Amino acid sequence: MTLEQWQDDPDPQTREALKAISRIVGVGGGAALGYLLHDSTGTVGAMAGEAIGTALERGVDRTMQFQVNQAGRMVSYAAEEARLSADELIDAADDPFRLSLLSQALSAAASTALESKLKVLGRLLVQGLLNEDQAKVDEARLLTAAIDEIERPHLRILNYITKPYDENHSEDERATADADLPPEAEIPPDAWTLDRLKKELGANRSVVQVVVGTLSGRILIRNYADTFGPPLPEVMQWTLTDPGKAVLQLFREAGEAAAGAPAPAHDERDPRHEGGDVE
Repeated sequence: MTLEQWQDDPDPQTREALKAISRIVGVGGGAALGYLLHDSTGTVGAMAGEAIGTALERGVDRTMQFQVNQAGRMVSYAAEEARLSADELIDAADDPFRLSLLSQALSAAASTALESKLKVLGRLLVQGLLNEDQAKVDEARLLTAAIDEIERPHLRILNYITKPYDENHSEDERATADADLPPEAEIPPDAWTLDRLKKELGANRSVVQVVVGTLSGRILIRNYADTFGPPLPEVMQWTLTDPGKAVLQLFREAGEAAAGAPAPAHDERDPRHEGGDVE
């Protein structure tokens, strides 16, 4: 099945979810693009047909369809978990806090290609929409916001630092990873530093700094060497926070291999698995 066929013919559950979403956000044409790009007037979508070339217009259309389908799949997962129709689930967003959660979840789902993230967002959506305890609604909103930017590199790092560095690394490996540290640096053998994460992730320092910065900014990891003020970035030692553990567990339960879960079987509902690889 080609990408175009998958976009034009989503599975029945996703189609039902898309219809439910369209009731509240008016998804369609420029309005859908405007909604997903946070342009409530639809100006971006309206301009697309007038001011840009055919190729770029097609790119915008395909991107828009992808975003809407991803949001629909997330709602479909949520409705399945709640054992409700998509309409019944959407109707549960009946106050400003639950509507805010729904908006957060739709936006995060629209921008990810990670199937496990759609499942996690759907689970959090159910937790917030169907729970009478306002604290649980707030918790779902905070966790949804926390995972908005989380993708596979972030999950790999969260998974790495669940275990001491020296548990799976020899003294020679540690020496290689620490080669660029200042001579006076004294790093415990079990600690995860920026250079050790860089070596493990197989990425350059800038990429690791961006990923670690996102995780730290979301309070999913913290530097436990920060006792008497901020140390040099090279000697920061990272560990999971309680929210980080909760997020990692959610992705593991969703079957995300990057989070340390066993590789999941193909999702039978995903039409991309029915006709071969996506072109």
